[in-house]
Parts: sequence; C-alpha cells; structure tokens
Amino acid sequence: MVTYKVIVSTGDVKYVGTDSYVYCTLIGERGESQRSNLDKYLQRDLQRGDVEQYDIPSDQDLGDIWFVKLEVRRFLVQDYWFCGSVVVVTLSGLNLNFPLLQMAGKLHCPAPGRNR
Repeated sequence: MVTYKVIVSTGDVKYVGTDSYVYCTLIGERGESQRSNLDKYLQRDLQRGDVEQYDIPSDQDLGDIWFVKLEVRRFLVQDYWFCGSVVVVTLSGLNLNFPLLQMAGKLHCPAPGRNR
C-alpha cells in the first residue's frame, strides 16, 4: 500500500465552494488508486479560497500519473464546485500540477502535455 498526497484548491469567488461529496481517483501508467472521499471529518473543507491536502491510498505504485479523476455527488441539494487546481505529490516528492479552473461535476484531468 502506498499513499499519494493531493493538494486541492477551490476558486476564490462567491458561491464556488461545495458541501457535496467530492471523490478523487489517480490514474497512472500502472493502474488506478482507490477512489477516495475528499473530506476532513467535521470540517468545512472545499470552500471558497481553501487549499487542502488529502491522502490518496493506492494498492500499488502508479508510475507516471496521467489523470486525476474528480467526481462530485450531491449531499442534500445540488451545488457546484469551482476547483482551481490539483497538485499530486508523487512518491519521489515531485509535484505534478493539474490546473482545472472550471465548475466540477465529473472531471477527468489529464496531465499537462497529454491529450487524453
């Protein structure tokens, strides 16, 4: 079992945070991580201007990270989340930046320079 660090930022404009469930899966050359809920228990995370760090477990080293898959599922009412960026810290300590800059419903974010 290995753990990747993922740093997620929410945009800094009104009404862009979310109370919905947000899930993250890392997709790499050797497979996928576990689907992980981005939530800090009893905290209001993923709100306007927030920058949060989460642990994403994987059963194996994923090799080069190709995509970040984000899924947003409503909690009580549908709201939309404006994700500014996702940074994946690899096992070797390299930071991979995945800029998004859009409202999120279900997103596949390719690594910079990849056309998938």
